[in-house]
Amino acid sequence: MHKTQGFGNFGGGGGGSRSESFQLLDGEPAATDVFDGVDTTWRQVPGGAEVGTLADDAIAKFKLDDPAASVPGLLVIRSRLASLAMDRWWTTSADN
Repeated sequence: MHKTQGFGNFGGGGGGSRSESFQLLDGEPAATDVFDGVDTTWRQVPGGAEVGTLADDAIAKFKLDDPAASVPGLLVIRSRLASLAMDRWWTTSADN
């Protein structure tokens, strides 16, 4: 139902717009987005910088008319992910 993302307002009971707020408790105020200054890249994962580079490359080379061409690059990414030490930021499907 995605209620935490605002989708719970549709259909039945209490619909309509709603406002939400963010209160800064510490650090520098965000200039454009609440994630300003937060590293959301693979660089934050130990050994993950190469994964980020490979993923960016796979995205840049993606061909809508030939998605299968991405498979070799995706397999390389999968291999690099498997070689990373388990980290609090991610787990493999085998861990779920």
